[in-house]
Amino acid sequence: MAEQSHFEINYTFFLNIAFLVILGIFAWLAFGKKDKGGHHHHHEMADKGAIEIVLKYLAIISYLWLLGGLLVNFFLL
Repeated sequence: MAEQSHFEINYTFFLNIAFLVILGIFAWLAFGKKDKGGHHHHHEMADKGAIEIVLKYLAIISYLWLLGGLLVNFFLL
């Protein structure tokens, strides 16, 4: 019978947690802005370039990818 590799908490676990925290802070800074003056900015995305929009969604996808990896590691392996 082959020896199975079990989940171990090592340096990569802590690196993943650190990057998740950093990404969470960046997401909060990007999406958590509240306009205190009551004026809504519906044209914010029109002012941004296409590259910035693509990078924003790539960051969201990579955040979900990391979160999915953690969930798979904890619940399926």
